[in-house]
Amino acid sequence: RLDYSAATSVTDQVDLTLGGDYQNEKAEYDNLTSGSENIDIWGIFAETVYAATPDLDLIGTVRHDNHSSFGGETTGRIAVSYSQSEQLTLRGAWASGYRPPTIDELFGNYPGGFPFAGNPDLDPEKSTTYEFGADYVFASGAQISATAFRSEIDDLITFQNNFPGVSTLVNVSGKSKRQGVELGATVPLNEMIELFGAYTYLDTEDADGERLQRIPRHDLVIGARAALTNAIDAQVVLNHVANRPDDNGQEMDDYTLVSASLSYQITESAQAFVRLVNAFDQDYQTIAGYSTPERSVFFGIRAAF
Repeated sequence: RLDYSAATSVTDQVDLTLGGDYQNEKAEYDNLTSGSENIDIWGIFAETVYAATPDLDLIGTVRHDNHSSFGGETTGRIAVSYSQSEQLTLRGAWASGYRPPTIDELFGNYPGGFPFAGNPDLDPEKSTTYEFGADYVFASGAQISATAFRSEIDDLITFQNNFPGVSTLVNVSGKSKRQGVELGATVPLNEMIELFGAYTYLDTEDADGERLQRIPRHDLVIGARAALTNAIDAQVVLNHVANRPDDNGQEMDDYTLVSASLSYQITESAQAFVRLVNAFDQDYQTIAGYSTPERSVFFGIRAAF
């Protein structure tokens, strides 16, 4: 994959960003006569930010993608942000979307205990999204945000369970809908510690009015960040997921995961970290019948050049 972008200020009020990207995917599957498949995707985009007044920003984006199997598609986004006061900012956006199926969704072949095969007849998903939100900053430094959103998706790609036969993916005909509310907050307790949280309520339905599979109605995240020293930062996060229908229409078990991380700034450009995921070794599933990792620990170093 190759990406390139360039930004410039056209005037004191107008910023322009232009860019493009190219991606090549190749995969080999035993079920294909040719033995392998190859996909090329390239895209170009332009984004303009117009500061109409000191309090009003307008953003327009247009993008064109070309897929070697599905041809070209143009999408766009329009967004507005208005600072009503130093504390309150109002914002809204409209966007169109396009997602072609991945090479694995089209041609994948996994004949094991839960056999699965891709569907080469899949069509790309196309969507339209609307959102409106507000952000408020208190004198104490605490911040809250709220966003209402709605997405309409044509030809949604979803899992079709044919077990004990071979399961696959299919397009859901008509418009599938996702709508809901996102809430967020950060609260600094002192110069060292900050609490944060986010909650999403999501209501979904397909063209027949049935709930979409595997998508939780409730998703809650709460946590704390701490600057222990000038070089050491720590974080603890709890994530609770609830009310998810499986592909057979039954509700899956809710689950709660706790994770923690610690980072050390070695130099201005290098950072060492350790991350603990699923700290209490929760036994949970995001897809019925498919296991998830137990308690996991990751060590690493990040560097910027």
